Amino acid sequence: MKNAVIEIVSYLFILLFFYTGVMKLTDHRNFYFVMDKSHLLYRFAAILAWVIPILELAIVACLVVPKWRRVGLYASFILMSVFTIYVAYNAFFLTHAERPCTCGGIIEQMNWQQHVVFNACFTGLALCAVLFNKKRAQAPDTGTANLSLS
Repeated sequence: MKNAVIEIVSYLFILLFFYTGVMKLTDHRNFYFVMDKSHLLYRFAAILAWVIPILELAIVACLVVPKWRRVGLYASFILMSVFTIYVAYNAFFLTHAERPCTCGGIIEQMNWQQHVVFNACFTGLALCAVLFNKKRAQAPDTGTANLSLS
């Protein structure tokens, strides 16, 4: 069961981060422009506009390679936690006109409160996968075959 959760969560993050990373790079100008409008991020927009999508794609690479999956799960949890805090701040402390959004796809159809819930759910999934993976790594070897896809 734990292995299945780790696999499913990994694949969900692969889909999420691959999509968002590629979209941010293919529409880099718009991603930078929106970040530059953010009163929290404008000072760092030039660097973050490159670092964030590259980081997302690096996490995808980690999640795809079984040897690096643990790193990818931790990185997914950290990135989603930071992004959830950022989205929650935008949702609850800024006016509608002050909220920059570079969201695409289904996320673009969500309001800010729904976006917070979506991110919080993905953050929770990442935490579960990290904890399950940690327990799996700490479990004593019983000599049974590992049925994981990773």
